[in-house]
Amino acid sequence: MNETMLERRFSLAQVSLFVAMGYFLTGLLGQLIAIPPGYATLFWPASGLALGSCLIWGRKALPGIYIGSFSINVYIAYASQSEIHLFLPCLIAASAVLQAFVGAALVNRFVGFPFAFHSPQKVLHFALLGGPVSSFINATLSCFVLFFFGALDEHHLLVNWFHWWMGDSLGVVFTFPWLLILFPHLSRAKLPRRQLLFFLLLMITTVVVLFSVAIASFEQKKQVEQFNRNADLLSQSMQAEVDAAIDILYSLRGFVVSHPGLTPRRFQQYTKPILEREAGLQGLSWNAVVGGEQLSDFSQTMSHLYQEEGIAYRVTQRNRAGELVDVEPRTKHVVVTFIEPLQSNRQALGYDVYSQAARKHALDRAYSLRSEVATRPIRLLQEKANQAGVI
Repeated sequence: MNETMLERRFSLAQVSLFVAMGYFLTGLLGQLIAIPPGYATLFWPASGLALGSCLIWGRKALPGIYIGSFSINVYIAYASQSEIHLFLPCLIAASAVLQAFVGAALVNRFVGFPFAFHSPQKVLHFALLGGPVSSFINATLSCFVLFFFGALDEHHLLVNWFHWWMGDSLGVVFTFPWLLILFPHLSRAKLPRRQLLFFLLLMITTVVVLFSVAIASFEQKKQVEQFNRNADLLSQSMQAEVDAAIDILYSLRGFVVSHPGLTPRRFQQYTKPILEREAGLQGLSWNAVVGGEQLSDFSQTMSHLYQEEGIAYRVTQRNRAGELVDVEPRTKHVVVTFIEPLQSNRQALGYDVYSQAARKHALDRAYSLRSEVATRPIRLLQEKANQAGVI
């Protein structure tokens, strides 16, 4: 593309700043009607501004397109509270630059610029080459990048690609004429009946925006309804699991009361089939209430019971550093006496749950209410990951 007198009038920095700001602002407008959780919108006016600036200023516009696309994609990721990987907006911005450059090259090659804007044939060729044809580039490359890096799953790939392609195509078709109307000197365009064209564009753009807003609103309403249905189903499922766990507690209580000489082996035989059926339970335990003066006798009794398992039973608590140490005698202890599965919950055996504030609070409430009480989410002793548990 030969550099004209108009292109020499503005420096690279001036063009880059103008295009970057325009791309970012028009990108904000397009994002207002985006359909979550996708990355595309039904109307992306920034694509029209990118093509127009590339036709007007040539290669000088490319840095501004890159900066504008990079900025708006970082903003979108930040606004949606998504984890920001800078290579994603970098690659998407490169795709936007390539699309604008190829689109401008196609228009200059097969249509010319400026062209006879009153010629339906010229306008149609421009709309096809600058819109649907060149828009394949950014939609395809960007969606592939998002899919490759795991930001877009295969179930939403095709739909997201279509929205992206359609948004860029409409953005070119409806935004570029505004550049000709608002900046006639930059476009070097001689438009007949400019005032009439302005009102026609205003009407068409208003209809497109309202239509896009209506579709986005409809889709968001549908997603809210779907979310509420899923949340209701999840709530019912969780309540069923909680009810099942409570039933297990009462049955476990009856079992322990009816077996005064309970042993670790007998406890395992009773709880094993329960744990196999209930995948949500990490463990079942029976915790004895022990007075401070009884700790020594209790430890000896339990050591004798676990002798067969090769376990030296001791009553423990956590110190300030979070390490398991021998318990300090107090008026009352609630000690993990039996627990299954023993192998994966070995650290919890002998732990004084009454020494931890969250568990102590739940135990005291359960005792006063004579009813089941859940702790707040806590980190289990045997948990190796960062997942919280509830007792």
